[in-house]
Amino acid sequence: MPATLTTEVCAVMPSPADPTTGGQPQKVMYGYIRMEEPDEIEIALLRKQMAVVANAHGCRLGAVFIDRRVPADAVARIGFTALVDVLTFPDTLGVVVPTLDDLSTQSGLRKVLTARITSTASRLFVLSGNGVSA
Repeated sequence: MPATLTTEVCAVMPSPADPTTGGQPQKVMYGYIRMEEPDEIEIALLRKQMAVVANAHGCRLGAVFIDRRVPADAVARIGFTALVDVLTFPDTLGVVVPTLDDLSTQSGLRKVLTARITSTASRLFVLSGNGVSA
């Protein structure tokens, strides 16, 4: 059976006013996951880890964009394109990914995708077994 491209995008809601910042909106981090062989249990666990990272940086986790059945060398990605679109929102701090391989296992393509994220003035956070790197 041929691979299918599926993307899941949660609704993006405006940031609620944060009483600890004098009513200013709370910063938001967005998640991105790319899986060639989707595992819904793993995706649920990654969402929880991403929320913990966002909270640790004084943010809330906004939408988590998921590209399912997308190979590492694919350039056209619906979920990633939607992610980059929301990174222009003024309350955005950054993006959290499980590993850099979620962007791509190919170094050239990974650099291009990373540059698309950082060109929006967003920071890139990577979950790892030893914590989070930024």
